[in-house]
Amino acid sequence: MEPEELTYQFLREITDGFSEKWRVGEGGFGTVYKGVTKTGRDVAVKIPRDRNDLDQDFKQFENEFDNLTKVKHVNIVQFLGYCYEIEQTRIDWGGTIVLAEKTHRALCFEYLHNGSLQNHLSAESSGHDWHTWYKIIKGICDGLRYIHEETKIVHLDLKPDNILLDKDMVPKIADFGLSKIFGGGELTRTTESPLGTLGYQPPEFIRKGEISEKFDIFSLGAIIVRILSGPKGHSRYHDMTSDEFIGYVQRSWKKKCQACSNVSLPEACYCCRQIETCTKIALDCLEEDSKKRPGIVKIIDKLKEMESDNYKETQILQPPENGHKTVCGMTTHNVMEPTEQIVCRMNPHNAMEPTEQTVCGMTTHNAMEPTEHDQVITSVGEELIVGRDEEKQKIVTSLLERIKSEKIIILPIYGIGGIGKTTFAKLIYNDTNFKFYSHVWVYVSQRFDLEKIDESIDSQLSGKENQANNEQLISKGILIVLDDLWEDKLFKIQKLKDMLFKILNLGDGVKKVIVLVTTRSADIAQKICSNIDQPYQIGSLTDEMCWDIIKQKGAFEAIPDKEKLVDIGKEIAQKCRGVALAAQTLGSMLHSMEYNQWIRVRDSSIWNENISNDASLPQYVLASLKLSYDLSMDEFLKKCFTYCSIFPKGHQIVKCDLIHQWISLGFIKQSPMMSILQLCEKYIVRLLGLSFLQHYSVSATVSSLYGYYYN
Repeated sequence: MEPEELTYQFLREITDGFSEKWRVGEGGFGTVYKGVTKTGRDVAVKIPRDRNDLDQDFKQFENEFDNLTKVKHVNIVQFLGYCYEIEQTRIDWGGTIVLAEKTHRALCFEYLHNGSLQNHLSAESSGHDWHTWYKIIKGICDGLRYIHEETKIVHLDLKPDNILLDKDMVPKIADFGLSKIFGGGELTRTTESPLGTLGYQPPEFIRKGEISEKFDIFSLGAIIVRILSGPKGHSRYHDMTSDEFIGYVQRSWKKKCQACSNVSLPEACYCCRQIETCTKIALDCLEEDSKKRPGIVKIIDKLKEMESDNYKETQILQPPENGHKTVCGMTTHNVMEPTEQIVCRMNPHNAMEPTEQTVCGMTTHNAMEPTEHDQVITSVGEELIVGRDEEKQKIVTSLLERIKSEKIIILPIYGIGGIGKTTFAKLIYNDTNFKFYSHVWVYVSQRFDLEKIDESIDSQLSGKENQANNEQLISKGILIVLDDLWEDKLFKIQKLKDMLFKILNLGDGVKKVIVLVTTRSADIAQKICSNIDQPYQIGSLTDEMCWDIIKQKGAFEAIPDKEKLVDIGKEIAQKCRGVALAAQTLGSMLHSMEYNQWIRVRDSSIWNENISNDASLPQYVLASLKLSYDLSMDEFLKKCFTYCSIFPKGHQIVKCDLIHQWISLGFIKQSPMMSILQLCEKYIVRLLGLSFLQHYSVSATVSSLYGYYYN
């Protein structure tokens, strides 16, 4: 499950007002409280400590939030929700009562009833046998393998305090506040930031500020040494050679195993082998030279090899069931296998070089990102705009009046999916009153990436398309459209607003900035709205307007005997409920249909089906799209469109790349009249007409094909 947005009042209630008796931990990061929800679930609420550096506090909170949303594994603490609220309050400032803002930040996690690993290591006699300790070591390694290999995250503060244990003593890695993402083949970097905890920091960081995955490997070694040597032996570890330490650990655990009467001789021998293997792994992890430390995959392989050899020699291991292995009565969980399936695989002989894209938690290979030299889809005609001129003029007049007294205006335009928000924004964007503004258009999409938004704005402002307007830029300003915003987390929206306000400081100082934001959510619109009374909710079209769109998209005037279709067409238009997308899709579909097929569309049971639970895209929009899919696509076109669904909504696809993929996968049928490439071009135009794909051009130099709707 994705983390929920929680109110500060809710967190206050479940922790009894952040009562002292509910406090379960405290450190440099802040305070952790136990909470109990109304359903009886135990949770942990982490309140970060406020420091003097508000910007640094925000960055650390955002960093931990971003990293937590990327990690989902049995050996990673489950992230349940978060709170980021700005409370308006009155304070006494030098004898004057002023209005101030107080920011509430919190993170909510599953509650781990056995506390931290540190508590168990500190106990003089924890009562745990070797099987439990091995389970903890193996679990930590599995969790670390996941964050290193699957998410490219380096934890940088791995220590017993940050290893939590559930009721079954399954370890879960926690506290990602200092973590860093290493991407693009990056192996090491240097930093002056304080990271980690003394005793778990590797020498290369202490001396040179160097960080890498080997930072965590060193910390892992220190943790395993703490487990192996026990409360008394750990203090003597640094006074021993490697051989002396191995001997000490073996003697210590041999005594414990002999004292356990229910352990058989073969099992005791196997435990000794596990202890010896773990000791050698720990010492390898603590190598002073980071290059000599093993990677986490190699460590996991050593553990598996040891388990495999034991199965052959002593038959203690039971046959694996459901992906688990039983070791000396202990169940170890293998790395989770993904349950999602990739819809289609790329042909391995395809000449294109793919880039990686994450889809539903799976890594797939997407088409190459477009450049300005790539071939793009040609326009299929002007976009239909019906009934918005009066609305547009009111908005333009209001913006021009407001911008006289404001430096920046952020106006959200919101409404249900398919209502025509993007088209309406384009009308304002192209209005002649903004002719001398520098224009920027950014497609935001569901995958919110502030860095890419910032880069896109910078590149468009400095690009060729705006060089002619440099003089007017100083006197007029910038008009920005942020199209299709889905991000609803207040702290991320606030960071986006901060970035937009910084545009005022470009060059000699931009005097005016107007930002239009399209979104389906009224809540998001309210959060990002700035210097204007209310977000603008775009209204529905009339039934007559929808009928006009259907006629235009379907070339109605050229249909023979069109008179007998008028009444049926108007009934179909009513089913659009004022949504432009539904009307465009139906118009394109009806274009090639005969009278009895118009009847079939009007009377279809699909209009009454519950197709999706997505409230932002109404059922009648989905119904029109499903009708188009069922009634107007042949089996080959359906395959081509279904393949497109592996890309997330809004992903840029270069036309020639997509065509080559269709061909390589055998989705195109042979035709005696048309070449394969001509058929592909026809399919592209057909999908555009049905609104399943959208031709999208933000400038004169760059055009892209976007997926319009996938469900």
